[in-house]
Amino acid sequence: MIVVALMAMNVNAQNGFGLMAGVNSSTSSAKDVGWDTGGFVGALYDIQLSGNLFLQPRLVLSYQENESKDKTWWYSQWAATLPVLASWHIGLSDKMGINLNAGTYLRYAAFGRDRYQGGALGWWHGSMGERLHVGVQAGAQVTFGKCFATFDFKHALKRSFLNVGGFENTVQVGVGYKF
Repeated sequence: MIVVALMAMNVNAQNGFGLMAGVNSSTSSAKDVGWDTGGFVGALYDIQLSGNLFLQPRLVLSYQENESKDKTWWYSQWAATLPVLASWHIGLSDKMGINLNAGTYLRYAAFGRDRYQGGALGWWHGSMGERLHVGVQAGAQVTFGKCFATFDFKHALKRSFLNVGGFENTVQVGVGYKF
């Protein structure tokens, strides 16, 4: 059944696989948390649903940090995120367009480091429920032929110890290529 589904998706010339990479900046809704920079790499697949409407699942691997403004605590995390976005394509010319994307994501924070009160660097620990996050994501892609630039904003719907009890907010900017 999986092979038949993949073959059916490949019949439509509008479907396409892509790779992307870029930088992210994240913060927490908790008091006195600054913005910190990290990075991401990922893959996406555009599935044409009808006309200009696409479904765009992604798999994104990222590194993020959060630090209090007074530098009393710091967290890092390596995570895998699975956003599933609805994408509306607006053609500007034969080679250029804009995709407006919105949807939900599921993220698993696999591992990372922490430091409290200027102490030694350690490894944080958490249960599966503490590491698993659900959120909403919205953004845009500007396409130039097979190349694209992407801008996304993510907001976690669950408070996390990795964000000092706050909700995570992340901005991502990247570039990619669709095959």
